[in-house]
Amino acid sequence: MLDRAIGIESGRIHDRIEHVAQALRPHAAEPNVAAFLQRADDSPPEGTLMRWTVHSERDLYRDQWVHVAAADVEIPGGRHLDHRIIRTAAPGAGIAVVRDQRVLLMWRHRFITDTWAWEIPHGSIRPGEEPADAAAREAEEETGWRPTGPIRPLVYSQPSPGIMTSQHHIFRADAATHIGPPKDAFESDKVEWIPTTEVLPLINKRHIVAGTTLVALLYLLADASTPDPGAGPPGRNRS
Repeated sequence: MLDRAIGIESGRIHDRIEHVAQALRPHAAEPNVAAFLQRADDSPPEGTLMRWTVHSERDLYRDQWVHVAAADVEIPGGRHLDHRIIRTAAPGAGIAVVRDQRVLLMWRHRFITDTWAWEIPHGSIRPGEEPADAAAREAEEETGWRPTGPIRPLVYSQPSPGIMTSQHHIFRADAATHIGPPKDAFESDKVEWIPTTEVLPLINKRHIVAGTTLVALLYLLADASTPDPGAGPPGRNRS
């Protein structure tokens, strides 16, 4: 609430300065007016007044998966915060595979929140791996279905930019071939083709709660102009 109020007031101040500057420009030859206009022209453009400034960082923890740091951050107004930063080792990639108006999802348990929910397949991008290739690999390993045909970008997401650097590259495919049982069978309790008409009811029942999956599926539903050719009813495949 404080940050929003500061932002609104900063915008108002910027607008007032610009209004006065416009009125004084015809008198720019006068020394005092020229000095004011110079300061007005040098002021930060609108939208930069809310930029937070990092003065220093110190490591708190680091391993092969995550780096946690504490940052001395100055916020607008001059106050300093001892802010935490979580840097992830690698960006992630996921994929929404759609066939005949059904989307490939996994019913899985997340031990950190102790919740069960449907998710699209996704995971970390390996060094040197293209995001689209990583998304297809994760789908095959986690579901036993190999995405085929064009694999095209669906949406890019930063799940929690207020605390971590995580980036997710999400793709879409409109066809898939069943290869066999999931290689990473421990990832989920079951794999199913869920009708897209069931996505919103599942969200309302909190059976879809993971941020990246929510973004992908809601974007998928909103992307009505994207063709969904299908390849015949795939039925439901339980792993």
